[in-house]
Amino acid sequence: MRFPIISSGSKLPIWFSNIKELPSSGKWREVLYNYNDIKRAGVQLTDSSIFPPILKACIALSFRSGKSVHASLVKQGFESYPTVQNSIMDFYAKSGALSSAVGVFDCMKKKDSVSWNIIIHGHLHLGASNEGLRLFIQGREVGFEPNISTIVLVIQAYHRLQAFDDGLKFHGYLIQSGFWSLTSVQNSILSMYVDIGMVFARKLFDEVHDKDVISWTVMIGGYTQSDESLFALELFKQMVSESGIKMDGQIMVGVLKAYANLGKIRMAKLVHGFIVSRNLDYDLFVGNSLIDLYCKCSDIDSAFRAFSEMPQKNIVSWNTLLSGFVRNQKYSEALMVFHLMGNEGVDSDEVTIVNLLQICKYLVHLHQCQLIHSRILRKGFESNELVINSLIDAYAKCDRIIYAWRQFCQIKRRDAVTWSTMISGFTNCGMPDEAIAVYREMRLSEENPNHVTLINLLEACALSSELRRSKWAHGIAIRMGLASNVAITILFTREKENLNQHRVLCVEEQKLRFDVESNTLKAIVVPPCMCDVLMIPGVNTRVSTSTLPNIDWHSIK
Repeated sequence: MRFPIISSGSKLPIWFSNIKELPSSGKWREVLYNYNDIKRAGVQLTDSSIFPPILKACIALSFRSGKSVHASLVKQGFESYPTVQNSIMDFYAKSGALSSAVGVFDCMKKKDSVSWNIIIHGHLHLGASNEGLRLFIQGREVGFEPNISTIVLVIQAYHRLQAFDDGLKFHGYLIQSGFWSLTSVQNSILSMYVDIGMVFARKLFDEVHDKDVISWTVMIGGYTQSDESLFALELFKQMVSESGIKMDGQIMVGVLKAYANLGKIRMAKLVHGFIVSRNLDYDLFVGNSLIDLYCKCSDIDSAFRAFSEMPQKNIVSWNTLLSGFVRNQKYSEALMVFHLMGNEGVDSDEVTIVNLLQICKYLVHLHQCQLIHSRILRKGFESNELVINSLIDAYAKCDRIIYAWRQFCQIKRRDAVTWSTMISGFTNCGMPDEAIAVYREMRLSEENPNHVTLINLLEACALSSELRRSKWAHGIAIRMGLASNVAITILFTREKENLNQHRVLCVEEQKLRFDVESNTLKAIVVPPCMCDVLMIPGVNTRVSTSTLPNIDWHSIK
């Protein structure tokens, strides 16, 4: 029995039909299968309309295939077709190859509104806000009509750049052009107004007629972020009673943050019951926020119960519970959670490490600190600023200031937190001269101190018997406009009244330990002669002497 032979010509209409229809159901892989069948059959394509869906499939699946399709278009002479050019540009822009998209755009002889929307959308979507806005203004000058997606991205660009004056002018344009009636546009403008000020945002919110769940979420989240939790909860109650909006997990996360800021356990129980009644307790983000809420209300048992009842957990769930235990000084329970993570096969991340270092700091557990240090090196977290700052702090609290200093010297880019942590470490170890020297080196590096830096500096001055140092530090606070800070004022007053009890913090014992660990009696902290002997287990690199502050180590008695 012979089977009939089906020619490629009889299959061609089927291939064409499939390529044009399959994208509507998201079957991108089948689109490319049909296109490859056409190529294997050696069929010469004459219809340019087949290429846009093929390029869309390449956006979803394969950048390499898209470049191959582009080459085929050039070879067959379709590259000059406007619809094809727009599709090529869209492919490159959505694949992240912005320079290639710009190259296609610049070569276009005739640019329509679709072309302008694609290139502007590509820039703004990839975070090139300034260039995207420049293109938007340029396009408007030649009369292009933006679509809704472009309008929303332009608003977000003004918001991201904090260009609120231009954003307000754009709001006026939206009202005149008729875009303001669209809910997505209103929500984007409302989000920008939240950062301008909640008073202005609330006035705009009250004027919006067709509020959706995003509108309410933006406002509740804005009140929560600006520490106006009572207003957030008042708005939530209004939403429940008046709007008829169906609750979702996103809005409940904002509500839970507002309750967490208030720290009232009774209110926490009530909102938990509300969440269960709306079947929102199965939402992962809601579950994580519930754990955080109970931890901030100091109800650790309820936090653990909420954690245990979660149908699914991610690393955020574990870290939220772990940090909650640490915040409530339940260090043994926190370690139990960490060991449970390991038993469940959950890999720790940077946040986990920071929480563990907090435990070591409070328990003054040097061995655990060194074990965590080894874990940091194994996982490649040594470049994470938050992790290294926490490690420096933990070593200092464990009375191993030399280890803290070693880590500090290895950091190539130090921010204000790093400098403040090192200053605090020396101060807590009873070494005010070194703390002040680090501050001076910080200023030489052109890093600006913050109020925490000045508090640490004043604490160092409080350890010294010289009143002029505190006056000098207080002068810095005045010049920076931070003299009204309560902590700074108290510290200066304490020094001014000669209340120097901190001077008895076993300075000589600490410095002796420093000398012994350094195997030298000639220096305190990593002078050039010590670079070969100062080693920490698990660390093979050496300290660069060029990073040392200008301290006269030999003058310390």
